[in-house]
Amino acid sequence: RGAVRLAAVLPDTALPRGRHRQRPRQLHAADACGRVPNPDVYRFATSIFPSEDDDVITSPYNAMLTLSHLAEDADCVFPVDNQSLAEICGRIESLAHKSRASSSLSGPRDSHSKPFDAMNGIAANLLLGVTSSVRFEGSLNVDLNEITNNLVPYPRMHFLLPSMSPFATPRDVGMARAGSRALETSFSQCFSREHQLLRAEPRRSTYLACGMLFRGDVTMSDVQRNMARIKPSLRMVPWNTEGFKIGLCGVPPADAPLSVTCLSNNCCVRGTFTSMQERFMKLYKRKVYVHHYTRYMEAAVFDQALEDVHSLIEDYAGLDSLPQDSGYTRMRPLGTGFL
Repeated sequence: RGAVRLAAVLPDTALPRGRHRQRPRQLHAADACGRVPNPDVYRFATSIFPSEDDDVITSPYNAMLTLSHLAEDADCVFPVDNQSLAEICGRIESLAHKSRASSSLSGPRDSHSKPFDAMNGIAANLLLGVTSSVRFEGSLNVDLNEITNNLVPYPRMHFLLPSMSPFATPRDVGMARAGSRALETSFSQCFSREHQLLRAEPRRSTYLACGMLFRGDVTMSDVQRNMARIKPSLRMVPWNTEGFKIGLCGVPPADAPLSVTCLSNNCCVRGTFTSMQERFMKLYKRKVYVHHYTRYMEAAVFDQALEDVHSLIEDYAGLDSLPQDSGYTRMRPLGTGFL
C-alpha cells in the first residue's frame, strides 16, 4: 500500500527521469520524453489522455502536441484516460461494502482523501503490475526492455493499451476469499472493454502483439489453458499470430490472491487518436487560441504535429485492414505457443 501511495501521483505525462517543469503548460510535450544522450535508456510514458468533456479549453492543442512527441520520442506509451478511470471507480463503488468507500487495490479512502485518489490508485497499480518482475522473484520474470522488444513491431507504433483485473479484492466485495475460477475470470476480463484503462474496443480490431503479466500463484499450464480458450476470439495480425509475451511473478498484490496486467498493442487505439485529431481541428481551423502558443514556438509546429498524428493513424489503419488469410507464415520454435 505504501508503494501505491508513492506511485499514485501521475503527471500529465509521466517521465522516465525526474525533470522539473520550467516551461509553459503547452510545451510539456517537448519534455515528456526528452531526447537523452544515452540511447540505451528506454523511455516509458504513462500518459493521461484527456476525455471529451475536459475542462481545459486548449486541451485539444496540448494533447495533439504531446501525442506527436510521444510517437516520435518515446519507446513505449501506456495511454490512460480519465473517463475510463472514473467509470472503473464507479463500478468499484457499486460492488464495495457500504462501509468501505473504495477498493483496497485503488487505495484507501478516508476523510483526508482527494476526489482523484482512487483514480490515481488504479493508474499506480498499473505501474506496479508492469514493474512487478523487476521488484520480485518469479518463475518467468519480464524485464522492461522485453516489453518493447516483444510488443512493439514498428518504432512509432508503441502505444500499448493497458487493462487490469481484478480492480477490487474479495474483501471489498464481501467475499471471504477469491472464487475457484478467479484466474479464468481475470484472464477474460483483461480482454473486455470494461477493464481497459483507455476507452476502446480491442476485440473489434487487430492485435499486433499482447503481453500478459501475472502476479500470484499462477503456473504456465494455467496460462496455456486460458490462452487456448481465449485466443480463437482474438483477431491477431497474420504475421504474428503467436505474438504473446507472458510474465509470471510469484508475489501477489496486497489483499488479493492474484492479479493480471495486460498490455495490448491493438489497432483500436487509432480511434482515440482520430477523436483527438477531430477535436484539434475544431479549434485549429479557426486559429483560435493559437497566439498563446506562438509566443514560445513556431506556428509550423501545429502543422507538423497534425501530420505526424495523421500518419500514425494511417499506419494503424493499414494493419487493421489486413486480411486474415494473407498467406503470411510465421516461424515458431517447436513446443511453444507464445513468445
